[in-house]
Amino acid sequence: MTIIHIHDVLEMIYQNEKIYTIEELKKEVADNYGDNINLTSCSDHLFEVDDMINFMQERGKIRLEGDKIYPTAGKTCEH
Repeated sequence: MTIIHIHDVLEMIYQNEKIYTIEELKKEVADNYGDNINLTSCSDHLFEVDDMINFMQERGKIRLEGDKIYPTAGKTCEH
């Protein structure tokens, strides 16, 4: 199992001009990192890909409109 940091996914969202749907983001994460991954947060929470959208939304890193994901300006981590 591969473990990646949520920052890697946030970087994809914030630096790409594309507005992802939930499924598109999950597919791109799988394409970049494989199907057998977990993610870790700054506070060392470990979760599966299916839970990452809720985690990022709860932390104010993204907002959802329907199934579209939008970055939340100024909400990236400073470390």
